[in-house]
Amino acid sequence: MEKGIIKEIKGNNKVIINLEIENDCAHCALNKNYFTPKNCENLIEAICEDSVSVGEIVEVEISPFKKILFSFIMFFIPIVVIFLFYYFARSFLKNELLSVIFSFIGFILYFIVIILIYKFNPSLLKIKCYKIKR
Repeated sequence: MEKGIIKEIKGNNKVIINLEIENDCAHCALNKNYFTPKNCENLIEAICEDSVSVGEIVEVEISPFKKILFSFIMFFIPIVVIFLFYYFARSFLKNELLSVIFSFIGFILYFIVIILIYKFNPSLLKIKCYKIKR
């Protein structure tokens, strides 16, 4: 479980948490990205089953299956989408430049679809948090 600090309470047990990356994700290169500002926060939205207040430290539960699924959705599928859009555009248009343009359009469309799915069905990515017992 990761630890985080409650930044905002949205109601219906939804909270915004600033994650303190320590465990599985601590070694990831994305956390040490040169393009990320030094004061950038790792904010996530979660459902907290306990009553909490702003500034309180909580544990965030993200199952291993969800970690793998999120990684698959963010890193593997976009590459497949790029190649598929390139292949189909190359098959029908017979033009290299247009095929490359269509592959990037497919890449952008993929992330738009992911955003729309999350916006209209946020329970698919439900993350839970719990108050730390002392």
